[in-house]
Amino acid sequence: MGLLNNFKAMMGPRKETPTPGSASSLATSTGASDSEAAEAPHERTRILFIDANADSGTQFTQLVRPRHPFWEITLSSNAGEAVEKMCASEFDAVIAPAQLPGLSGVELLNDVGRRWPGLVRLMRFAPEDKPLLRGLSGWPPLPMTHDLNGAEIEEAVERGLQIGQWMRSSAVRTLLPRMVRLPTVPEIYQKVMQLLASPTSSAADVGQLIAQEPAISAKMLQMVNSAAFALARPITSPEEAVMFLGTERVKGFLLVAHTALTYDLSRCTGFSQERFWQHSLLAAGLARSIAKAETRDLQLADEAYTAALLHDLGKLLLAANLTDKYSQMLQTAAAQKLPTHEAETLALGTTHAELGACLLGTWGMPRRILRAIAYHHSPSASDDGQFSLLTAVHAGNVLAHGKAQGAEVVASLQLDRAYLSRLGMTSRWSTWMEFAVETRQAA
Repeated sequence: MGLLNNFKAMMGPRKETPTPGSASSLATSTGASDSEAAEAPHERTRILFIDANADSGTQFTQLVRPRHPFWEITLSSNAGEAVEKMCASEFDAVIAPAQLPGLSGVELLNDVGRRWPGLVRLMRFAPEDKPLLRGLSGWPPLPMTHDLNGAEIEEAVERGLQIGQWMRSSAVRTLLPRMVRLPTVPEIYQKVMQLLASPTSSAADVGQLIAQEPAISAKMLQMVNSAAFALARPITSPEEAVMFLGTERVKGFLLVAHTALTYDLSRCTGFSQERFWQHSLLAAGLARSIAKAETRDLQLADEAYTAALLHDLGKLLLAANLTDKYSQMLQTAAAQKLPTHEAETLALGTTHAELGACLLGTWGMPRRILRAIAYHHSPSASDDGQFSLLTAVHAGNVLAHGKAQGAEVVASLQLDRAYLSRLGMTSRWSTWMEFAVETRQAA
């Protein structure tokens, strides 16, 4: 680390990363769309791209500029030069490969994360770089493929900028270093994604692959056979589960099963993992039904299921890393009859929603799913102008928290009626409540 430390001493401290509302921050909360926010006039997004191969920098610039003329690209060929540039100028994002000559990209991004926690870090890596990833420390950078593809670059950078917006909150920046127990993307998930990319793979192939991981298989089968699905007969094998769920929902179940196995939260008084997963499964089923009814788009409906299944993942992070404090928050919420996220805001200045979205961003989840998770308690803060994944997840979560009484579900007071009114969907609420009644009666 000597090279990097020398540059630190020579250049001195870098200015603070811009806060929301500054010239380089995104404007999503003002009503602009994600792409408009990133490219609004006079709000340039400054990106530092690092690669020892000059041709890669040229290719990156040529791919990006036609799509995003307001992205300002600065190129660097090595870690030392990159640190000079970061000390001298402000950037919104830095992109580095896992391997660099001298100081590795992993070491560089580790140090950047410690020094400038508000700076979005993206790491390009190829399958052969996997051993290097063990060197990552602290909150991990966001993943990118090593190959330079215009659409993949756009999705990865815009996902990073969206997460950067959440991380500019001082509360989130304070909280992230305390999240020392982090679940990583399960290896089985990556293998399944590779298998699904093959045109010759089948559901049976995916099921057989999952069956090689007994613990994850058992957790998946436990969830599939829960009351949330009200199956006529039990599903007894991963192959059957894949056939029943479909590939999109299987991906979500893998992440959920892995995370459930990562933590033992028995020490967190007042937190029940069983109730947690029951709520997640119910919210996911309702979100899928709502999305399917409103759009007739099965792919979107399955994505709504995945987003709702993962929407409370940040609660697990808080319970695992701030065990005593989170127990106190839960006790406060119960005593004062507060929703959990309001108790979190009072104690931490942020909620499990933003925290969970930031974590899932490091797993490479699509931006639309991250937005649905981050805003599921506060959809009015989004720029939605029509039905979206967020609409389905917000409604599914509210209904899953509701109480069944006779022929209707009395929802909690957390429904964002102003948001539904903005979308022109207030009249649809009664239909969605019927889905909740039917689901509870079938369970």
